[in-house]
Amino acid sequence: MYTLNDLIDKAYRELLDSGLSEKTVYGGNWYIWNRLVKKHGGDALFNENMCYEYCEEYFKRDIFAICRNDLLQVEKRYISAFKNLTQSSKDIPFKKIDRHYHRDFKLDDISQYLLDAYIIRCKEDGNNDTTISNKKLRIHNFMVDIDFPNIDEESVKTYLMMRRSKQGFIAYSIDVHLIRRFLVFCYEKGAIDKEVLLSWPEKLPDTQNKNIPSVYTSEEISILLESAKAFTREDNHLRNYAILSLIAYTGLRANDVVHLKPSDIDWRNNEIKIIQQKTKREVILPLLPQVGNPIIEYIKEERPEGKWLFLKERGGKINSAMVTRIINLYFEQSPIKINGRHFGAHALRHSIATNMVNDGISLFSVANVLGHSSIDCVKIYSKVDIANLKKCVLEAPYHA
Repeated sequence: MYTLNDLIDKAYRELLDSGLSEKTVYGGNWYIWNRLVKKHGGDALFNENMCYEYCEEYFKRDIFAICRNDLLQVEKRYISAFKNLTQSSKDIPFKKIDRHYHRDFKLDDISQYLLDAYIIRCKEDGNNDTTISNKKLRIHNFMVDIDFPNIDEESVKTYLMMRRSKQGFIAYSIDVHLIRRFLVFCYEKGAIDKEVLLSWPEKLPDTQNKNIPSVYTSEEISILLESAKAFTREDNHLRNYAILSLIAYTGLRANDVVHLKPSDIDWRNNEIKIIQQKTKREVILPLLPQVGNPIIEYIKEERPEGKWLFLKERGGKINSAMVTRIINLYFEQSPIKINGRHFGAHALRHSIATNMVNDGISLFSVANVLGHSSIDCVKIYSKVDIANLKKCVLEAPYHA
């Protein structure tokens, strides 16, 4: 038999060896396993019943006996993590997977030169580090999938059909627009034929064809906040609830929440001043009691010492993926009926945007407050029927 500490270390190594990324093993497994350590101690001998008992106590129901289709996403994650831990305790090897084909694939010299040269141009054009990293990853994956040295009209057609079948409309549109710019660069360098460039869609699909973004009513947002405040069983509850309140009332991006510092909050003037990570522009937002009070409680009762406002238990910096998981968890455990809508931090941003448009605020102002670089990004909110829009507004602090 294994102690919890020894088994967790063993299972962690085995999942990494199976091909999972460290991020996946930590966020989807170790973080959950470690709850057993907090409950029983690291030197306790592992017993499979520990997993069942913990989940029944945590979720207030026997999730292992419930049909998977009736489980919340967070419950499915716990079952998966504890099954992995149990499998490792029985010394059953994990199936090898190949999920990092793109990451590990080395481009040929010419393809790598073109990618590096294009990234240099993007930097010269003023793209920030996040944008550069995103472009580099997307273009690299594209070059791998399409076998760039042999790119032709037929392979372009096949690639586009493949991506459209696997991606949502927004992600597909972003790729179409981003990769075309790279192909134009390659054509200018004489690396591809004109016919190849012309076979790629020239324009980003019109925003008129986009689906209206998911929006939650003010009543639903209130229910979300109330259920989240009462959901005290998760670790770092005060931090997580403060993050939810902040996003629900300001519409901040997850990446901006990650980079908030205590000095960004002006308590005397009730303002939040930030430099947005995406646009690099300063934005000043009102600090309502619904946002300030949860932050104060978190600072007084739970926050460790550190540079950033929102920190991990040991003082390290949180990341955007953690913020996403926090918001998703609150949506998943709330009594709100999702009914196929998207949920998360961006859904809260959409709700604030529709509220502002409904109140007659200009698209330019909406774009400025939410950190969009162009009003084209927010035109979609003006397509919502005003009569129906009034049923979907979120009371956000833009009249303060």
